[in-house]
Amino acid sequence: MSKSVLDKFCEVVKAIDKIDSNKKDCSITASEFDALIADDSDAIKTLTGGELTTDWKSFKEKLCIELSNWGFDPTPSPGRGGPIAISKVRLREDIGEEIAKAIFSRDSGDFIKVLEEQLSVLYKLFENATSNINYSDAQKGFTAYTKRNKSFKFKPGRGTDFTKKITEFVYGTENKKQDEISLGEKILPLLRGRFDGIKIDHTQASRKAGKYQNIDFIGYQIEKGISEDRIDIYAFELKASNKITSVSEAISQAINYKASSNYSYIIIPMFDEEHFDKERFKTYVQLCSNNGIGIITILFDEDDSKSITPISVDEVLPACFDDIQDKTFVLSFIEQQSREMCPLCKRIVEKNDVRKGCGWSVTIGTDESGDSKCMKQIMEKAMTKFAQ
Repeated sequence: MSKSVLDKFCEVVKAIDKIDSNKKDCSITASEFDALIADDSDAIKTLTGGELTTDWKSFKEKLCIELSNWGFDPTPSPGRGGPIAISKVRLREDIGEEIAKAIFSRDSGDFIKVLEEQLSVLYKLFENATSNINYSDAQKGFTAYTKRNKSFKFKPGRGTDFTKKITEFVYGTENKKQDEISLGEKILPLLRGRFDGIKIDHTQASRKAGKYQNIDFIGYQIEKGISEDRIDIYAFELKASNKITSVSEAISQAINYKASSNYSYIIIPMFDEEHFDKERFKTYVQLCSNNGIGIITILFDEDDSKSITPISVDEVLPACFDDIQDKTFVLSFIEQQSREMCPLCKRIVEKNDVRKGCGWSVTIGTDESGDSKCMKQIMEKAMTKFAQ
């Protein structure tokens, strides 16, 4: 298992402390180098980026490069035998991110105390000059780490107190541009699995949305009644972010979809009581409930802060059934699925010669091999002959 950035950094600091054996003054001399070669060659490799060297001049050059990579400010003195002073360090962003990951179970704290705890070897090395530890970049990395749609935020001002907050989630490119098409394609199999038995089409991706008022996903299910069939139409409005503006817009659009669907849903990433502001979430749930709108949340890998792959879609709030008043739209929708509502048997049947789903079929012929024909087809054929 590879070592973390934090572990590697601490190993470098320990190696510095070990070679600085004489005065503990953060100044490395040739004599200290010679003593370390005899005592711990692995520490030499740590300080040179993995290469063992026994030459002081070569060691100085490689040491300065390696320490600079880790944010230190090594200053070599002139002359072949001159020492190297290490007076400052600027903690990198990835160190701050690793520290956030290590303490993420906490809800709040003081960043300086966390640094002293997680980087105790560094604070021991600079115990008389802790002001020379610059942590501004590490603070950026600390707040950049996100898990379960939460991250650490510093309180206003220049203090070091922090708390864990819910963050906005945006699925898209690195510059935070939302990508609903790509997200829709990835969740389509999950959505079909969640609504088993309902035929769902990603109309936004297939450019069919113009037929259905820009609905992102549309689905249907044929319900078999005792005397007739009924088609239930599902409309889904997808947003690639859980920003307040995105959620509000999704609800508004889902309400409009109720005119042409029996069930209307919004699909929002990281949108439940755990991953969204609780009080605000309750308000949205109440608003959706009052309007019969369902809520579906998209969850992502909780152990990978950079994950962009959805792992599940969960129904947070079921949508309420509503009759569609526009019967012309319903018949038009059925026809667009290559089906029709048979006026004779009141069943929804396929528009082909087989007429699958027909509830009134008649066997043509006198033996068991006779074909079964839809009564509507028989009557239409008879009417055609009569007209001739």
